[in-house]
Order: sequence, then structure tokens, then C-alpha cells
Amino acid sequence: MNNLHNVKRGNSSKRSLFHSLYYIMAKICSKAGIVIVVGVVFTSLEFCTTQETERSSQSVALAQVSSGSYRPEIDGIVEEQEYPRKLELERGRFIISWKNDHEFLYMALKAKTTGWLAIGFEPTSRMKDADMIFGWVEDEKTTLLDLYSTGSTGPHPPDEELGGTNDIIEFKGSEKDGYTTIEFKRKMNTNDEYDKVLLPGQTLNFIWAMATSDSFNNKHNILNKRGQLVLQEEEVESAQAWMDIELKDIRTGELFKVGDFKGKPILLESFAVWCPTCLRQQKEIEKLKVKEGDTIIHISLNTDPNEDEAKIREHLEEHGFDWYFAVAPPELTKALIDEVGLAIVSAPLAPVILICEDQSVRFLRGGVKSAEALLSEIEKDCENGN
Repeated sequence: MNNLHNVKRGNSSKRSLFHSLYYIMAKICSKAGIVIVVGVVFTSLEFCTTQETERSSQSVALAQVSSGSYRPEIDGIVEEQEYPRKLELERGRFIISWKNDHEFLYMALKAKTTGWLAIGFEPTSRMKDADMIFGWVEDEKTTLLDLYSTGSTGPHPPDEELGGTNDIIEFKGSEKDGYTTIEFKRKMNTNDEYDKVLLPGQTLNFIWAMATSDSFNNKHNILNKRGQLVLQEEEVESAQAWMDIELKDIRTGELFKVGDFKGKPILLESFAVWCPTCLRQQKEIEKLKVKEGDTIIHISLNTDPNEDEAKIREHLEEHGFDWYFAVAPPELTKALIDEVGLAIVSAPLAPVILICEDQSVRFLRGGVKSAEALLSEIEKDCENGN
């Protein structure tokens, strides 16, 4: 009976979260003069923007969540909405998630195996000329190889053995519940003759395979097939246009824009006054501000359409916080959703965006982040983190 009660309570919580997000989006979209369409049984959900769908001849599921300038975290864990595009093959037995701009490709491979998995870009005949990524996780250690297939059935030696270079910039993997996940980052154009030049908007042909073994020398014994995916188009407009939207600091009345602070790392928090998780996050931000002073810019944006300046001013007076607080205009909230996804308006997730000195963006994982964890993220990702 207790288990049944917990299940019902969990479902109720999910419905409550959905309805809260829907209400927030309804307010945002109605203020911006945009129509919302909600599909039957919530299987199709469009919030202000139309979701693209693409299908190949292999009965794949392709989902697009959000696009923007944020960078996925290469940690071997794929979070919901971390990648703007996802391709599910063989009913989810092999899943490819990706994001790209004109310079870098970020990709996650997830396969139903505890052995190796691989993907090869643009083969000419069977495996021949494929630019291959081949990896596995063993005893919590991730191995990822940059290979090139010289023949139709191999071999596929590392690029270095052919006179090229290993051009995987960053990678990390994990194993959980019978699945292996590997994330990696590489340049779209590595200037290595054994790597394919990738272009924004390109339809990319690929081969993929997986095995039960972690050995590079063992052949695939589960699946090996072909597919296509479409790389993201290069943004015509600046992805950071939302940084030029004018805001009002509730403490001082000063007008400012996020873009005013280029050259310094920025922690941008989305919050609501009613949210106890947000308060816990703000207390960690306060600790970081005491320690690091003005070397890091802190901005707290209220994204709850039911709360106004007076409500936030009471919150500030009660807790004594002394950084930038502002009400997010509807167009800014919509832009942030476009940038990093709907999680940005879910206050109980304690959403925080890290904006580096060059104004590149990364959405930090949900949940309260300690002062130490926030500083670590800045030091890891930004040029001049202190």
C-alpha cells in the first residue's frame, strides 16, 4: 500500500510540474502574442516554437529540443534536453545525440551493451573510408579511439598509425543498467586527412555497430547498420541576442543587460520567490560572492509570471542578498527556453546558466549547486576562472 501511495504521489507531482510549466508558458506566450498548441494526451507539445521532426527509412525516432550556444557537458551522462537533436535506432538500442556549431561537434552515443560501440562517418563502400569513433568503458575507465577504415571490411587502424592525428578533444563514458554511454567533442574540420570535414546543415551518412566485448580486436556481434542524421544549421542570427534585452535591477533601479558584463564569468539563476530550493541555491551563491567578490557576476531572474517587483523586493529585504535581481520579460524567458530548454523555467530544479567571458553558454545540471561546485564549473569551463 505504501508503494502504491508513493507511485500515486509521484504521478501527481509530475502532473503538477507539467501544469506549472504549462501555465508559465501560457502566460509567456500570451503576453508575446503567440499561440500554444497542446496535443492530445500530451504526446505533442509546442511551446511558442515549432518542433522539427525528421525520419529515416529505418523507423527511427528523432527529437529536437532546444538550440543555442550552450555547450553539452562531456561527463558520460546524457541529461534530458542536454542535446538539441537525438536519433533512436532499433527501438532505442542505439541512440545518437548531438549538437554542433560551425566549429565543434558534440556527440553522445548510447548503446544497449556493456561492450564496445562505434560510429563511422561517410563511408564510401561498406566500411571503406569511414571516419570512425570506437569506444568502450571497462572498470569505470573510458577508452575512445579515432580510427579510419582503409578497406570495405577493415582494417580500421588509429589515425596516428596512418600518419594522421587523434582529434578527439574531450571524452567521457559510463555504464548503467546494461547501457554504455560515451560523449565526445571534436572539431567539425580537424585538418586531418583521415577525418571527414563536417558542415552545418549537412546530411551525414554513417555506419554504426556494437558488441558484447570490450576488446578492440573482437568483431561486432550484436548489430551493425547504416543511417543518416542531419547536422544543425549554422545560426543566422546571434544566439546571444537575448543578452541585449534590457533589465531593471530591483535593488537599485539600475538598467542593465547581461551583455554588459562580457569579459567576466556570469552565473544567471532562474528562480521564483515561493521556491525553497531556489532560496537554498541563492544562499550558496551568496557564499560564492563573499569569497570571490565582483570577479563573478551574479544575476537572479524571476521567471514566474505571478510574481512582481514588490514580491521580489520583500524577498531581498528578508534575506539581504546584494547582487542583480530582475523580473524576466516574456521575450527573455522565451529566448532562454529556446537556448537551453524548458528546464530553465522549472524553479524546483534550481536552474543556473554559466556564461563565460566570451559569452558562451552552458546550462548547469539540475539541483542545488554548492558554492564550491559553482566555482569549479567556472574554473573548468571559462578562460579566466578564479
